[in-house]
Amino acid sequence: MMWNFENQSALIEGLKKGNEGAYGYLVEHYHNKLCVYATSLIRDDLMAEDIVQNVFVQIWEKRNKLKHDFSLENYLYKSVH
Repeated sequence: MMWNFENQSALIEGLKKGNEGAYGYLVEHYHNKLCVYATSLIRDDLMAEDIVQNVFVQIWEKRNKLKHDFSLENYLYKSVH
């Protein structure tokens, strides 16, 4: 089955099923944006990178609890903050 992760519901479903492609898409799509955001808050590139990595790890570890009406983007930015 080919997945199209541009759709939020498909991305969440893929994550819940443990699809590494969904996780890769999530990281690829948000990593740089989140690092820039984190750096703007704390002014430390290395610490910002660590924060973002921890957020992605949390998403993977808690992927079974994701709901289809859940906004991943909002969660990611709030978690980084």
